[in-house]
Amino acid sequence: MASPLVSNILWVVIEPLLSEISGEGPRVPDREALKGTLFVLLTDIR
Repeated sequence: MASPLVSNILWVVIEPLLSEISGEGPRVPDREALKGTLFVLLTDIR
C-alpha cells in the first residue's frame, strides 16, 4: 500500500495554520484540498 500524501502527523501541524474562510457553495475539506495540491506538485502535472 502506498504511503498517504498527508500523514496524520503532518496534518496535525498544518491544520491549525488554515483559516476559516466562508464563501459561497460547497467547500472541499481542507485535507482533501491539500492532498490534491501536493499530488499536483509532486507529480508535476500541468
